[in-house]
Amino acid sequence: MSCSCKNAPPLTELSAERYLTRLIGRTDIEDALKSLDKLTNEEARMATAVILKATRNIDDNQLRENLRKWLSPPDPSKNHNIACALRHEGSAKWFFEGGMYHDWKSTSSLLWIYGKRMSLLLSLHHIS
Repeated sequence: MSCSCKNAPPLTELSAERYLTRLIGRTDIEDALKSLDKLTNEEARMATAVILKATRNIDDNQLRENLRKWLSPPDPSKNHNIACALRHEGSAKWFFEGGMYHDWKSTSSLLWIYGKRMSLLLSLHHIS
C-alpha cells in the first residue's frame, strides 16, 4: 500500500484539534474547561465592577467633603490663635498709653486708625 501523505493538506492547529476530538470522541472535558474559563472571565468582570463602584463612592465622598469644607465659613478661632502666637509683648504700648486712646475711651465716638490690620487687632484684643 502506498501512502498519499504528499498530497494531504498541511495539518493546522484547528484541524489537529478536530482530528483528536474525532479520534478520542470525548468533548466533555473540553466543554468543562470552556465553561470554567467563561465563569472565570465573568467573575473577573464582576470583581472589576465592584472595585470601580467602590472607587467611585470614595471619589464622590471625597469630593463632597472637599466641597463642604470649601463652602463652609472660615473658623475665626484659627486666625485668632495664629495672631495671638505672633504677638510680641508690649506691642502698641505707646498707642494704648497715649492720650488719643484715653480720650477716645472716655467718649462713645468712633476711633478710625490707619495701619496694619493684624497688628492693631492683636493689640486691641490684649488690652480689652
